[in-house]
Amino acid sequence: MTAAFLWGQMEAADDITERRLSIWNRYHQSFAALEAAGLKPEVAEVTWRAENSIELAGDEATRMHKLLDIIEDLDDVQNLYHNALISP
Repeated sequence: MTAAFLWGQMEAADDITERRLSIWNRYHQSFAALEAAGLKPEVAEVTWRAENSIELAGDEATRMHKLLDIIEDLDDVQNLYHNALISP
């Protein structure tokens, strides 16, 4: 079973590589267009974003802020992502 899976990956390796290079080239072309327009991004990274957001207000917003603060204070946490829209 594992051999069949690996064989399938090897068969598709060229297609996978071509797709990755295409995505990479589009990514860099977008930056070239920005720089040509006189804009230089401060940060350039790929980030997964949630399709849906949830609005939080009042006590829920306060609890979410506390939770985010606790998680951000952990030494092992480098980045923290969430899908909450927090109202004051």
